[in-house]
Amino acid sequence: MECKCVECVTSQVMDSDYKRDMQNLVLKLGRIIFQAIQERRNKLPTQTLTQKLFHGDICSKQALDQIARIFKSLKYFTYTNGEYHSSNNNTAITFKFSYEWNFVEIDNNIDHIITIGKEWYKPFLEYLYKMDRWSRYCWKHISNNDKIDEFLENIVSYIPEFKYLYDFHWNNETYNQLQDPCVLLLASDCGVFAIIVIKFWHQYLDDDEEPEVYDKYHEWVKTYKAHAAEKHGNKLATVIGATYTNNPDVMEPLEFVDEIDLSIARAVNFYTPKSSSSLKDVQLYS
Repeated sequence: MECKCVECVTSQVMDSDYKRDMQNLVLKLGRIIFQAIQERRNKLPTQTLTQKLFHGDICSKQALDQIARIFKSLKYFTYTNGEYHSSNNNTAITFKFSYEWNFVEIDNNIDHIITIGKEWYKPFLEYLYKMDRWSRYCWKHISNNDKIDEFLENIVSYIPEFKYLYDFHWNNETYNQLQDPCVLLLASDCGVFAIIVIKFWHQYLDDDEEPEVYDKYHEWVKTYKAHAAEKHGNKLATVIGATYTNNPDVMEPLEFVDEIDLSIARAVNFYTPKSSSSLKDVQLYS
């Protein structure tokens, strides 16, 4: 039986066969660069990327050379060569590139790749709108809680550009969070997604401050980041991760588990009009 959920019905717009060829190539390169940044790899020898063409917007080697202009702000990115192949109704391109940067330039590099993603991810925003509406509806139904929107807005207030609820995993037994945590997957306009693992606060329990509990939530973030990248990899540029606590006594309720993830969140948030005061209460796991 064919699934009729919103994601299955609309997700084909995010798949390679349905993306415009140049757009698909740009976003694929963006994913490769984001992955290198997050893995702290500042150098990649010449790499070959092969892609089938479906839409005809790359119809010559000259058209492929647009990549050099699109990525010109990334001074560390070197476009080596591009080849256009067409035979027996099977059209493809082979694209060669390399990169190398200094770690002190990482914030500028993140800003540049997000600027590119912001422009080339635009056609997918309608899909994010649909997923957001569907996920909010399902979340309310599963949680049976009328204040779900308020809870979500509290989180989004710290990372306002991540305003789409793309997916979630919810457990109403909040006392069992270490074994089965509640998790939200939020999306932004530039294709950067954020995993948020919820740390529910209980007034009469004080184990949240124990090191093993702290480390366990850290590991959950890493696990769900990997899961999101595997499940939704063709629909996103990269995944960052954080925890959020509803403890009213915590001054910085949103904590990123990685310094680079925090830098990416700040760079994404730069495009939010109200970003001047945003992320001031967000901290890094220490």
